[in-house]
Amino acid sequence: SMHDPGIVGGIQGGGNLQQDTQQLLQTFSRSNPDLRAAGNSRRETIGGRQGITTPLSNVSDVTGEREYITLSTTQLRDGSLLYIIGVAPQSDAKTYENTFRRVRQSLQIAD
Repeated sequence: SMHDPGIVGGIQGGGNLQQDTQQLLQTFSRSNPDLRAAGNSRRETIGGRQGITTPLSNVSDVTGEREYITLSTTQLRDGSLLYIIGVAPQSDAKTYENTFRRVRQSLQIAD
């Protein structure tokens, strides 16, 4: 489920950041039918590396309210994909956006 703010995970990737990110999004969409894109993906520095951040929106299965989600991905040295998910109520999206960005940029990645 996607409601804990600041979920970090990793999956085995194919070594192509853009393709692996798309695949991860498809995986999440299958288990979250209300998940929608909420803007364009953008390149961003994540933990000092090149990464991609994709803004999404979803309907919380807990509150029934729309929530704002950022999915950020970057690659580890072994080619696997590190992802970070930030979740906030849609009404607080602007406030959380700056916090999420700071977290992504200050992330320490040890691989």
